[in-house]
Formats: sequence, structure tokens, C-alpha cells
Amino acid sequence: MDTSLFICGAFLLFCFFMLWRNDRVYKYRLEILTRISKAADEDIREGRDWNWRYYEFHKIEYEQMFYKFWKPLDSFWKDKRFIESGKGRTPFDNLI
Repeated sequence: MDTSLFICGAFLLFCFFMLWRNDRVYKYRLEILTRISKAADEDIREGRDWNWRYYEFHKIEYEQMFYKFWKPLDSFWKDKRFIESGKGRTPFDNLI
């Protein structure tokens, strides 16, 4: 009886942790997507390539961030230039 109660309590605690992780992943990805959208609008106005930002964003999937709960959220993308404004590519960057 005591063992099953402990197992149920541990499972319930883990479920609450995963709900909290799900919320954090959602908010983090939404923040990054908002920043990418603003940077892409600036790239479009300045005539630079904008689509590469979304391509880099979608390299890491939501499920990958959710199920690897031992990793901090900001550690999934090594190169974060796609988030920064003013770091757009020109159409000639692909020729080099």
C-alpha cells in the first residue's frame, strides 16, 4: 500500500513537472518566433533574404525541446544569429 502510494505520488509530481515544462517550451518558442518575425520584416524592407530565419527555427522541433527536459531551453540552438535583427543574408551570400 505504501509503495503504490509513493509511486502514484511520484508519477503525479512528474506529470505536473511535464505540464510546467510544456508551458515553458511554448512561451520560449513563441518569444523566439516573435523576434524572428520582427527581424524578417526588417530583412524584407532592406531587400535581404528572410526565409532562412524560419528554416533555422524549424530545425529544432517542439517535441524535441519538450521531451529533453534535462536540457535548458536556450541550449538547443548553438548559433542564434537567426534571432538577431540586422543579421540578414543578402541574395549573394549563397554564391560564395
